[in-house]
Amino acid sequence: MFNKILYDFILKDFNVDSQTAQLTNPILDFLEGSVTSALGHVNKYAAYAASAFSKLSGCLKKGKGSQKSKGKGSDKPKGGKGGAGGGGKLPKFTEPDEEVKNAGERILEEWPAVIDAEMARVNFRLELIFMAAKRKIGAYLGNSTDFFDGLYDEIVQKYNNEVESINKACEFFARAVEAEIRIQPLLQFRGDTFYIDPYSLLFPDPLPEPEPPLTEKNYAAIFKITELNVLVDIFFDVAPDGTMPERTFLYIIQDAICLNAEDGKKPMVPPLWKKLTSKQVEQMMQEIFGNVEFVNWKDFVVLSMDVPFPTETELMDVRSEFRSHDPDDIETVKDYQFNGITFWFEKDTDPDDNEEQLRLALIKDLLFRLYKINDDTLNYTAMLLAFCKDLNPVVGMAKALALSLGKLVCWDMETGNNFITDWERKRQEAEEMCMNRQIERDIATRAAESVLDQMIDETVHVCDSVVIEEIVSGEQDVSEYDQEPDITGKQEEDEEEECSLPPCGSIFSREFSNIEIGYESFDLPPLAYLLPFELIITVLTAALPWYAKVQNMGHESLRQKIEIIYESLRREEFNYSVLTHEFLNCDDFFKMLPYIAKQFTALRTEYIVETLLSDF
Repeated sequence: MFNKILYDFILKDFNVDSQTAQLTNPILDFLEGSVTSALGHVNKYAAYAASAFSKLSGCLKKGKGSQKSKGKGSDKPKGGKGGAGGGGKLPKFTEPDEEVKNAGERILEEWPAVIDAEMARVNFRLELIFMAAKRKIGAYLGNSTDFFDGLYDEIVQKYNNEVESINKACEFFARAVEAEIRIQPLLQFRGDTFYIDPYSLLFPDPLPEPEPPLTEKNYAAIFKITELNVLVDIFFDVAPDGTMPERTFLYIIQDAICLNAEDGKKPMVPPLWKKLTSKQVEQMMQEIFGNVEFVNWKDFVVLSMDVPFPTETELMDVRSEFRSHDPDDIETVKDYQFNGITFWFEKDTDPDDNEEQLRLALIKDLLFRLYKINDDTLNYTAMLLAFCKDLNPVVGMAKALALSLGKLVCWDMETGNNFITDWERKRQEAEEMCMNRQIERDIATRAAESVLDQMIDETVHVCDSVVIEEIVSGEQDVSEYDQEPDITGKQEEDEEEECSLPPCGSIFSREFSNIEIGYESFDLPPLAYLLPFELIITVLTAALPWYAKVQNMGHESLRQKIEIIYESLRREEFNYSVLTHEFLNCDDFFKMLPYIAKQFTALRTEYIVETLLSDF
C-alpha cells in the first residue's frame, strides 16, 4: 500500500506519464536491476537490524537475553555466513548500561518504528532515484524519437521534392521535344528544387517570327487581284497592245476555267466561274463585248476588278488631280505621283480593314501595270478612259467626251432643250434690239437729211451756182469759199459718216455670228452644248482603236458612219453645228454602232456569271 502511494507520488511529482513508466529498454532494465539489487541489500540489513533488535530485547527483558546469550557462548547470528542472510558479521553485543536497561521498554517500542521508517526512507530514495532516472531517460528517449521523426519527415519531404522536381524536369523536356524547340533559359537543380532561371540564357533570343502575310478575301464570283494578274500575264504575252481576236480571248478564258489543282497551278478564276459551260462563256462574252471580231482585254480586266465606276464629277476631279502633276500637258505621270493620288474608290473605305486596304493597293498596282508606257510612267488619260462607263451608255460616252474636252458635256435631253429655248429667246431679243436700233437710225437719218436739205437751200440763195457745182463735184479747194460753207460741208460729211449704216442683211449677219452659243446663261449649268466632229473621232479612236483602223471593203468605215449621223444632226440656226445631247441620244448612233454602246456600258462580270448560272 505504501509502495503504491509512493509510486503515484513519484509519477505525479516528476510528471512521468504511464507510457514512459512502461518503457522497456536495456538502460531501464539495467537501472531497475540496480535498484532491485540495492533493495535486496537494504532488506538484508533490515534482517540484520531485526536480529540485533531481538538480542537487545532479550537482554532488556530482565536479563534473560544476556543469560541466553552467554549460555550459548556464540556471538554469530543465525544463518551461518555473514549473519542475517549471510550478509556480514554482527557487532559484539555488550551489556547495556542501566540507563539503557531502564529505558528498554521505550527503546523496544521506538526501535522497530525507526527501522521501518529508515527502510521506508531508503526504499523511497531508491524509488525516487529510479523514477528520476527513468523520467530523464524517457525524456531523452522522447526527444530522440521526436528528432528521429522530424529527421524522417525531412528525409521523406526531400525525397518527395526531388522526385517532383525530376518529374517536372522530365515533363519540361518532353514538351520541348514534342514542340521541337530549343530550351533557351538555364535549368537548375538547387538542392531538391528544380527551377528555370529566366535571367540566364543559353543562347540569344530568336528573331520574332514575321506576321503571316495578308491575303485577299475569297469570293464566290469575284476575281482576286492575284488571279487577274495571272490572266494579265497571259494577255500581255498574246496581245501587248490590248486588242486581240475575240476567239483567242474566249479560248484563254475557257482554258483558265478548265484549269484545276491537279495541273499543279493555282486557280485563275473564282470558284463559281468553274461551273460555267463553254456555251455560257460565249454568252458572257456576247454580253460584255457584243458581236465583235476583236476585243480589248483590258476592258475585261477593269470590269472584273469589282471597282465602282466614277460619276462625271468624280472623274473630272481625278483628272484635275492628274493634271496638277502634269504641267506640260503630256497626259503622263510618274509612278510615285500615281501612288499619291486618291481615287474615287478609296474614299469610302475602312482604313482599319487590312484586307480591304491590301486589295485597293493591288488594284492600283494592276492599273499602273495595265496603262503604263514604260517602267515608271503612266498614261492617265487612257486609264481614266477605261472607267468612262455607266449603266446608261449615253452617260458613259458623255464621260469620255468630258474627259477629252476637260469640261462636262450636256447629254440630258431636258437640259439640252432648255438650252435651245434659252438660246432662241436670246436670239429673238437680239433681233428685236437690232430692229429697234435700225428704226432709230432711220429716224436719225431722215432728220439729218431734212436739216441738210434746209442748209443746202440757204446756201444756194447766198452763193452762185458755180459754188454749188463745186460743192457737188467736190473738185475745188474748200479754202476758196467762205468759212461758213466750209464748216457746214465738213459737218455734213461727218454727220453722214456717223449716220451711215451697212445694209440690213449685213447687220443681221454680224449680230447672229457674234452671239456666243453655249455657256453664258445663268439659268443653265456650265456645260458644253455644241459637239465638234473631231472630238467624237478622237474619243472613239482612243476607245476603239481597232475599229478606227479597219477598212471594210464595200462598207462605211467608223468615221464615215459617224459623219453620216453627224451631218444629219447639223442645225442651221447654230451655224450648222451639232448639239451634244442630240448626238448622244440619237437612236441611229447606237443602232448603227452597237459595239460603241457596249464599250461605254458599265457591267459587273460577277453579276453576269450569277445570272447565267441561275438561268441554267
